[in-house]
Amino acid sequence: KSRIPIYYSEGFHQKPRISMGLALPLGYSSDTEFMDLQLFEVVPEILSRLGEHLPRGLNLMESQWFAGRIPAISSLVERLTHQIQFEDLTDFPTLPDQVNNFLSKPSHFIQRKRKGQSIEIDLRPYVLSLELSGKTLTVHTCVIKTLSVRMSEILCVLFDCDIEALPPHRVHRKLVYFEQDGLKNSEPQLLTA
Repeated sequence: KSRIPIYYSEGFHQKPRISMGLALPLGYSSDTEFMDLQLFEVVPEILSRLGEHLPRGLNLMESQWFAGRIPAISSLVERLTHQIQFEDLTDFPTLPDQVNNFLSKPSHFIQRKRKGQSIEIDLRPYVLSLELSGKTLTVHTCVIKTLSVRMSEILCVLFDCDIEALPPHRVHRKLVYFEQDGLKNSEPQLLTA
């Protein structure tokens, strides 16, 4: 519909060459999502052309143009900031102590199911900080070797319960931080639209 000159994969079932940043889990909201589009040429009005066909509430904020090969956007993510808004914490008066306890310990091992197998993961290295203010928990995490931690995993450790027993909450991704030199290392050429 937008007539963007996009590359397609080769083969019988060709698909547009589009890749997204870190996947947003089901039910999360976000202010900052990123995607790569591989195009044949620079399209100066790409934001308005694509924006005409997006659902209400989904807005494109900025575009940058690069020539040459660049790393996948998901491989450049270094840190994330999430805000977790709880409906009610009156039944959890010790949550501030639990946050301090989490941060004071050197490790927090959990079991994660991956490809049908259970693997042990230490959450602590991924959690840079936790800040509780009223009914909002701000969580700053990092990505290690392209792996990140799930907010539900952190909450299950904090509340010492299974995911089904967590208090009602909403998770919102506020910020995504990229490696400062991630693009520089692959030497793409920044183009101006």
